[in-house]
Amino acid sequence: MLTAAQLRKNIFSWDYRLYMPFVRIFGWFGVLAHLLFYFALHYNPADVTNFVLRMLVVAAFVPFVFYPREEWQIGHKLYYELALAVTMPGYFTYMLLANGSLYWAVTLIFVVIYYGVFVRWQFALWLYPLAVAGAFGIDHLFSSGMAIENRQVLELQGIILLALILVQVLKTFVETSHSEMAQLKEKADQQNEIFSALLDISVEVSRFDDLDEIFHLLLKRFETIFPDRGFGLLVEGPRPKIIPYMAFRGVSQKDTTFLLQVHPYVLGFASVSLDNDEETLSSIEGEDWQVFGGGIRSTSIHGQTVYCFKLFIKGRSLDEGERRTLEVFLETIRGMTRSRIQALELERYSNTDHLTGLYNRNYFDRVLAEWQEKARPEKPFSVIFGDINGLKRINDTYGHPAGDMMIRSCANLLSQAARQSDLVFRLGGDEVVIICPSTTLAHADELVKRIRKGMETLRVPCVDEVSGKVTEERVHISFGVACSIENGPQEVVNLADKRMFEDKNRYYEEGNVERYR
Repeated sequence: MLTAAQLRKNIFSWDYRLYMPFVRIFGWFGVLAHLLFYFALHYNPADVTNFVLRMLVVAAFVPFVFYPREEWQIGHKLYYELALAVTMPGYFTYMLLANGSLYWAVTLIFVVIYYGVFVRWQFALWLYPLAVAGAFGIDHLFSSGMAIENRQVLELQGIILLALILVQVLKTFVETSHSEMAQLKEKADQQNEIFSALLDISVEVSRFDDLDEIFHLLLKRFETIFPDRGFGLLVEGPRPKIIPYMAFRGVSQKDTTFLLQVHPYVLGFASVSLDNDEETLSSIEGEDWQVFGGGIRSTSIHGQTVYCFKLFIKGRSLDEGERRTLEVFLETIRGMTRSRIQALELERYSNTDHLTGLYNRNYFDRVLAEWQEKARPEKPFSVIFGDINGLKRINDTYGHPAGDMMIRSCANLLSQAARQSDLVFRLGGDEVVIICPSTTLAHADELVKRIRKGMETLRVPCVDEVSGKVTEERVHISFGVACSIENGPQEVVNLADKRMFEDKNRYYEEGNVERYR
């Protein structure tokens, strides 16, 4: 059974845009034409019934003079169809019945053809016969005799009905052609908007280095091309379930939390593993969300790294044209993301500590400032501050080559224990730092536990420069861990540094280790 909303959609959703701009002219024409023809050709002071009916017809055209030229409501459409049915086939059928002359028969034919041009056949199908039946009823009430036989009128109405059908067929053809032209124009306009958006993006993106800012710019463009939808854009990797870059637009905090929870299970690394050389686009569709994604392969000095990008869209399903448009944008996203990741890899290489291969102090300052600026409660980061214990004693006892070997051994230990998404720095001397993106305090503590487990068996062979004796020296690093959501991102380094000194004091006090100068 049809609901009220479905009924309104089926009956009142036809396109009246062809008539809207001319409806006021049509109203003035109807008023003036009826008055002119009546007083010039048909005026008869004795025929009061004809005068009253003619004035009612004129009055029916008056509202058209005040009709809006766009955005007709249901009431506008209903009155338009009813008025035309009454004033055209209804009124002129009555005049034919009352007069019976050839003039009114010919006039009726032309008026009904004119009527067929301006109405929808879905209304005319039942309003036309009702209007003709009403004309017969009024003639029966007010006429004393028959000016023309009903059979002749019905035969004429059959001819007129065929003409009306022909007009509707021709009109449907014209409207279909007009609709196709309008669709072609709309598609052309959309393509122009897409190319314009891509051009604007390519220009604006050059002003940004941060992928999060680029993603926000892309989603802002998405809103103009795909309106009434929400978006979430995530890049996962190179470690699964870690999101180094993301942006949301047009979605609630609840939706954001939902996406961060479910993203590892949708179009993940299983579909874009290193064994698969192709970067194909994939998509899935649910009740509320559509997901589009694919792989991004970045080649750097460290080898090939795989990322996954995923675009979540909330709202009605995309049609075929919108999907093709989206694919263009997705390829743009993939290319921009790959180029930015590779640029970051090259930048990191230029900021490497040459003794250890870890990142240096200059790069640490920049990365820390970036994470402090973009840190949010749903995207925390953690800092692990480390200090190599006893390094000065090693340098003084065995010489600086032995001290350098200990520093490199510590760097290798940290690099092997750290995750691929973590950034390991040597700030200088015996200080090391690990920045853990998208990591809570608990997960950072787990990393420290892995490092300490590795320290238990780590020994550095040190050669005495005078005697040549080789001594296995144990490696120990004191750590302090802090997360950006504890005291805020600006205080995370100070808090980690403070906890590192507390850990160093415990090492010397509880382990009965003598401090060296």
